[in-house]
Amino acid sequence: MGDSSSKSYSYRAYLDNLLSFSREAKQQNLKYHGFIPDKAKAFDSVAKTRLDHGNDGFIERADIFCTDNYFHFSVKLRIDLANIDQYLQPGVQMRFDIERNSDSFTLLSDIGNETSFEFDIKDTTIEFDKLVPTLEYQKHFESQLRKKKLIYNYDRCHIQTYNFSRGINDLSISSLFHSDKLPSYLVFGMVSDDAFNGTVAKNPFRFQPYDLKETYLLVNGVSVPTQPIKMDVSTKDYHHIFVNEFLDKLKLKNSNESIGVSAEDWIGGNFLWIADLNVDKCSNFHEHRSHPGTIHLKMQTKTSIPENVRLIVYSSSRERFSINPNTGDVLSTVSM
Repeated sequence: MGDSSSKSYSYRAYLDNLLSFSREAKQQNLKYHGFIPDKAKAFDSVAKTRLDHGNDGFIERADIFCTDNYFHFSVKLRIDLANIDQYLQPGVQMRFDIERNSDSFTLLSDIGNETSFEFDIKDTTIEFDKLVPTLEYQKHFESQLRKKKLIYNYDRCHIQTYNFSRGINDLSISSLFHSDKLPSYLVFGMVSDDAFNGTVAKNPFRFQPYDLKETYLLVNGVSVPTQPIKMDVSTKDYHHIFVNEFLDKLKLKNSNESIGVSAEDWIGGNFLWIADLNVDKCSNFHEHRSHPGTIHLKMQTKTSIPENVRLIVYSSSRERFSINPNTGDVLSTVSM
């Protein structure tokens, strides 16, 4: 249960933190998890002196990590298993394969290259919450488990990436998804391909609009949204997209809550747009019957893209699975 594709975990963790936590949480507890957002329009700013520096987020991260002392921080694993609200039954064996990103992807600097600096991790541990039941309850639980298997519900999340070569303006993708269970919630964003592949000179989490002019999905032949998303960055004709295709899909359009991303933050490095394919537009809050089919992405920019671009697609759907009480093996993944 997980996504083993290169760099997928990094983008999933970043998007989960960016889109799921409130402004207050980011300013307090997430800060001590190492998550400190970059300043709008300054994601790649890494000037040598603080006086010339425009990226407050970079300075705060440097104060924590770029010192002679080790910084102890704890983060939640952004994996499907961690999305389960229930405790796992006894006898389950788990194995975690964690692959470290390259230093050139992790670090950001305007001097030197990927061999000039390194990110040193001294020690790592993993922590679980364990429930120790009474003997009577454990016997009762095991008895019930033999009669009826326990079903676990979770959000299955997946990261896909697509390359676009510089000099084109039609970024459409045919059969973005084609399966017996289509995802119900999608997040789209574009980054520099050089940054994605790893270079200390560019921020891999700088999501840019690349002069996007129009985009929409074709879900089994039906346009989503009904009218294509149209915008023009050069004339600042994009605030309606920020409200309707970003805030509204996060249930923040008419809410007192905030994730701390303003329109300026959004267009200046957090340019993401979201498609909620649930019938009641619940952002996966409710469970719905799954549907097979095909999703095509239609996307065009006003001008040709100036560099190679990487499209990041975060997809999510509700899934179910059960575990063999005798062996601890996952018996099946049951689609909704």
